[in-house]
Amino acid sequence: MATGRPTNNGMPGKEDIMIQQTTFLLRSIWETAPWRNDLLATFERWIQDGTSRREVKSKVKALIETRLAEQAAFSDSVDLEQVNWDHMIEFLCTCFYRKRLRRSLPEVPSDDIWMRLTDEHSRGPLSFHPQQDRAIKDTVPVPLVPLEQKLLAQGGTHMVYRLEPDLEPLLLRGEVFDELAELVPRELHTCHANAALFWNENREALALVTGYALSEDGFGDSIVGCCESSQLSNKAVSLKQRPNELHISVLF
Repeated sequence: MATGRPTNNGMPGKEDIMIQQTTFLLRSIWETAPWRNDLLATFERWIQDGTSRREVKSKVKALIETRLAEQAAFSDSVDLEQVNWDHMIEFLCTCFYRKRLRRSLPEVPSDDIWMRLTDEHSRGPLSFHPQQDRAIKDTVPVPLVPLEQKLLAQGGTHMVYRLEPDLEPLLLRGEVFDELAELVPRELHTCHANAALFWNENREALALVTGYALSEDGFGDSIVGCCESSQLSNKAVSLKQRPNELHISVLF
C-alpha cells in the first residue's frame, strides 16, 4: 500500500488513508478473479433492477464484508469504515459503462492516479456523482453530466451514453439546430462512414456536423451527419481547419 502524503506530524492524512484502503480493497478483489466476477455480475444485476447509487452502496458493502470473512489473507488488512464507498461505487459503475460499450475492464490505478480520477473540481470520472438517487442504468459518467444537462434543457428524458471525443467543444460551442432534416437512404449502422461519403460527394455545399438528436422516445442519442454550409452559424465553428481534414462542426 502507498504511504500517502504525510500530515504535519508525519502521519498520512484521512484522505490518504481512505484512498489507500479503497484501492487496496479493489486490488485485492481484482487479483481474485472469481471474487471480481461475482461482484461485477451481482452489481450489474442490481443496476438492471433499477438500483440507484445511494441504494447500491450498502448492498456492495454488505456483499464485500461477507466475502472478506472468507478471505483470511485480506480480512485483517482492510478497514471497511475507511473505504470511500462513493468512489468505490463509481469505479464499479465505470466497469458497467465500459462493458455496455464492449470495452475491457479497467485496471485499478495507482494511488496518485486515483487521487486525480476522484477529484471533484475537475469532474474526475470517479468523483462523487450528482445523481445519487437516479437509477444507475439511466445515468452517464460524471464528465458527461454537464452535457446531459445541456441536452435535457432542450427536452427529452435522458442522454444515451456513448464515448464522446468532442465533449469540450460541445459544451463550449454546441448550439441547438432545429432546421428541417432530410433522411438520405444509406447503409444501416454506419452513420460516420455515410456522413463522410455524402459530404465528400458535396464538399462545396455541405459541412459535417456531430452532436445529439432527440428521438420520439425522449432519448438523446449521438449522431453524425451533414448540413448545408449556409445554415451554419458563427458559433458552429469547425473543429479542424487544416487542409485535407474533415471539418466537423459542433452542433446538437
